[in-house]
Amino acid sequence: MARSLTLTITLGCLAACTGPGPGADLPDAAGLPDAPGLPDARPDGPASDAPDSDPAPDAPPLVGHPDWTAVAAMCGTLSDVAWISDGDVFLACGSHGLLHVTTAGVDVWQAPGGAVSRVAAAGGEVRALACKTVYRYAAGTWISEGTVGTLSLCGMGFAGGDGGWFVGTRSFGGNGGFWRRDATGWVVGADTVRGFEDIIALGETEFVANTIGVSTGLNHMRRVGTSWTSVSDHAFGVRAMWRAGTTSTIYFANTPGNGPGGGEGGIYRWSADAYTFEWDPPGLERVNAIWGRSASEIYAAGDSGTLVRSTGTGTWTPMPSGTTANLAQIWSWNGSLVVASPTTIHVVP
Repeated sequence: MARSLTLTITLGCLAACTGPGPGADLPDAAGLPDAPGLPDARPDGPASDAPDSDPAPDAPPLVGHPDWTAVAAMCGTLSDVAWISDGDVFLACGSHGLLHVTTAGVDVWQAPGGAVSRVAAAGGEVRALACKTVYRYAAGTWISEGTVGTLSLCGMGFAGGDGGWFVGTRSFGGNGGFWRRDATGWVVGADTVRGFEDIIALGETEFVANTIGVSTGLNHMRRVGTSWTSVSDHAFGVRAMWRAGTTSTIYFANTPGNGPGGGEGGIYRWSADAYTFEWDPPGLERVNAIWGRSASEIYAAGDSGTLVRSTGTGTWTPMPSGTTANLAQIWSWNGSLVVASPTTIHVVP
């Protein structure tokens, strides 16, 4: 059972602060060297090494918020987010490890298994994926649950929900498939010619995933008896997915030029193995992230600072993000919306 030491750092202005904090002057966490970070799991994803194009000078942190500029510098390259609450979030930061940001400060964890590519929360549990090793968070400590995907690349799909946990692979040439967690630990679910990424777990024996490889698309998988069956399969490239609470409704975004119904990119709603088009960026910017506080408060973000909101009625309304960065993550903190590119974090004004 592998355990590791974490370093706790108090950053900038937290909830009790009333003015600028010292976060910008903090040294890099645990003396970690700068690293280029992981490549984006999607071949045409936002460039992780592109500089932010915002011309605005640095501003003092907002009251009730960490110094997100300092957090972004500690993270290096942000690859995934697990939102727990408005004062509790986990950030997967590649070779810089994993940051647990709370109102008390930032815990920095460096995984023995390698760069942390994914982090997910479900059913009161938090797990992280460091290359091919899964770790579970328990009482402030990360505990190894073993290695999965022995023939896989490190940028795999990872998700939990309704009692199910899945890890998908990204290899080609028959080395695809997925692993799942059961009462005995992590076991092989299926070995296929597809790779499974951006997974949404619907239970212990069911999930929806973006698949790549021999056939690319949105695939609904369910176990019937001892075999896994593709319930539905839509052949288009998916960039982001989000499930509306515990409902069967999933919102997804696809790549411009590779979408259902006419080939345009945009946001779609999936339910009962059918999808409905809802919104397309006017300039064909890529939508890289979808997230919501509830089924009636949903946000999507993408290239050039694109940010839109929906109340779940099928209408999406553009809103200012306060940045022109290529956004790839969304979460909430202290009642405010927070958006991030791979290298920058911004509070939406």
